[in-house]
Amino acid sequence: MMFTNFRMGAVALFGITLMGCGDGISYSEVTGTVKLKGVPLDKIQVEFIPTTKGHPSVAITDEKGFFSLKGQKGVNGAVVGNHKVVLRDTNLLGTTIGRKNEDVDFSKGKPKRISEKLGDLSTTPLDKEVKPGKNTIDFDL
Repeated sequence: MMFTNFRMGAVALFGITLMGCGDGISYSEVTGTVKLKGVPLDKIQVEFIPTTKGHPSVAITDEKGFFSLKGQKGVNGAVVGNHKVVLRDTNLLGTTIGRKNEDVDFSKGKPKRISEKLGDLSTTPLDKEVKPGKNTIDFDL
């Protein structure tokens, strides 16, 4: 009887250990705001790109500048660890519509709200760490 209890306990422990295995990547919730000199920016794409392993997480700010990151396959949050952060103004992404030879570019004439270097992984100066648990990461540009 004692041996059976030991064996059942060992099987249970092994099962719990396997649940923690997999790709070894942990995610944590990441929310925050993007502002320019204290003024919230809407329609800014926020992308956290892990510097080691894992997939990027992305969000777009609402009218209050608020974002909540989503990872691959709808996972809430971002990979725990260090990230390069890329910010892109979606107002300037060159949306065009129209018939052949009559396209209209709706990004023309719109002012740049943030630096273009923030929108390129090779030039962005933004680095952030995602820690286990809930993270609030704000950007005031």
